[in-house]
Amino acid sequence: MNHPLVSVIVPSYNHAPFLKECLLSVFAQDYPATEVIVVDDGSTDNSGEVLRELNQTFDFTLELREHHGLSNTVNYAITEYAKGKYITITASDDNWLPGKLTRQVRFMEAYPQFPMTYGKSKVIDVEGNFLEHQTATLNAGLKGGTIFREIFLMDFHPPVNYIYRADVIKSLGLFDERSWVADFDMNLRMAEKYPIGFMDEFLDCYRRGVNSSSWNDPVKIIRSHRYSIDKFHASPWYREAVTRWHYRRFVWLAHRKGFKREAFLSMLASVKFCFRKTYIKAVRNLIFR
Repeated sequence: MNHPLVSVIVPSYNHAPFLKECLLSVFAQDYPATEVIVVDDGSTDNSGEVLRELNQTFDFTLELREHHGLSNTVNYAITEYAKGKYITITASDDNWLPGKLTRQVRFMEAYPQFPMTYGKSKVIDVEGNFLEHQTATLNAGLKGGTIFREIFLMDFHPPVNYIYRADVIKSLGLFDERSWVADFDMNLRMAEKYPIGFMDEFLDCYRRGVNSSSWNDPVKIIRSHRYSIDKFHASPWYREAVTRWHYRRFVWLAHRKGFKREAFLSMLASVKFCFRKTYIKAVRNLIFR
């Protein structure tokens, strides 16, 4: 197999306890042609200190800068540093399984019709414990090919272990910096134009339960979902996508003070889901919390 260069981008923000594990998993990969780019997005913990120390052991490009947000941080790393044929990104609290890069590059070289590919993820908690139920839920129904409809309607969300063709991601204008769901937005834009590759194997460990990042604001996330959905208002599935978005917004916001009106409006707009347990629970949260 040829070994085209892979640009590995690690956006970092307030994940100091997990940085060493993340970077160890990256540098333990057996793929021989990588450049690792770490950009810290103005962390308020001791991430900068940890990264400087790790940089003495591992050969990676490091920049510490002011806070600009996740999409801007990734775009900055791509435009200023990335030189690879392929681009892959890992959150600084996640980690890769052995052989991840070799298997993905081999797949992408064999199937040039795919602008990106992804695989399954193991879900872990803050302590690194394997979460069996969450893993099964995350990986349910995953597939490749023509999957714009499935992503648009959120039948599933591809695990975030993607590898992209750099020329394609640049041709699409990089990540939308107005969105707090950069991966969802990019997946939609790619899946509208291209088939998507899927590898039916575990590639990484996705960590849940980390609340230290301002990137994870649920209100901004749900609003960004609608922003991305509205880009495809001409889609035949647009109306259904909006109804499902209202259902998610209702469930997410029903218990939050200051968002009761938004939750109530979404309750009415998603009444078709009124027999679901999560909908009924959200009704109780709207009234009593």
